[in-house]
Amino acid sequence: MSRRGALTGGYYDTRKSRLDLQKGKTETQRSLQLEEREYENHKAKLLNILYYMLCQLSHVVEVFKC
Repeated sequence: MSRRGALTGGYYDTRKSRLDLQKGKTETQRSLQLEEREYENHKAKLLNILYYMLCQLSHVVEVFKC
C-alpha cells in the first residue's frame, strides 16, 4: 500500500498521527508548566519590589511629618 494520501489512492496512517498529537500535547503542557512557574517567580519578585518601595515611601512620609 502507498502512503500517498486519500485523494491519490493511498491511505493515511492515523496511529502515527495520534502519536504525534500526543507528543505535541505533552511538550506543550510541559512548556506551559515552565512558563507558569516563571510567571509565579516574576510575580513574587514584583510584589517584593512593590513592598520595598512602599516601605521606603512610608519612611519618607514620616520624615516630612516631623
